[in-house]
Amino acid sequence: MKDKEDKDQSADQSPELTPLEIIRKCGRQQLPPDRIILILCERLSHPAELIQVKANISIPGTPEHTAYASGWAQGEMELGDALLSNAIGAEKDGYKSLSQERTRQSVNRILEKNFGLSDS
Repeated sequence: MKDKEDKDQSADQSPELTPLEIIRKCGRQQLPPDRIILILCERLSHPAELIQVKANISIPGTPEHTAYASGWAQGEMELGDALLSNAIGAEKDGYKSLSQERTRQSVNRILEKNFGLSDS
């Protein structure tokens, strides 16, 4: 029981994330904008704010887009590092996982370039 209380207290003491920090963190986890809006619902009280944030995520040059894109890139880099580490460390299927991820990223870049489509 005491452990649960300690965890609750430590969670209360952690600094609250700003909306941009949440957007960046969600980008790292490659969550779609709709999921980010659900997460931000408690922090942004006006529906107009939520609609604006959702729109800004897809508009290059806005702070929301920059946070989302940089988070997404950081998440891809971390995933690539982990897969590469597994492949180098001779983890079972590590090389296969790395190859599949690189193929997925390559296909997504081609779709984005040629058709404006991506999985974000």
